[in-house]
Amino acid sequence: MKPFAHWAIHKQQKIRIATRRGAEIYGELVDLDGLARPFVYDQKRQRLTIGEPGAERVLLLDDYGFEQEDAPSRGAN
Repeated sequence: MKPFAHWAIHKQQKIRIATRRGAEIYGELVDLDGLARPFVYDQKRQRLTIGEPGAERVLLLDDYGFEQEDAPSRGAN
């Protein structure tokens, strides 16, 4: 969770955790304007998925919360 928390601080996002399922955390990211977007964070892969299905953005984070690259979305196989 630490890389995700570092990423959120750097991007000035608030994390609202709704639930956990195994190594995945589900919730909302809230920006400074109050815009809330759903997210899923996979702690094992350090993979952050932001947005609604079909319009999501997938990021791979390093151990310090920096974005490594945009990853293909789950449905893009």
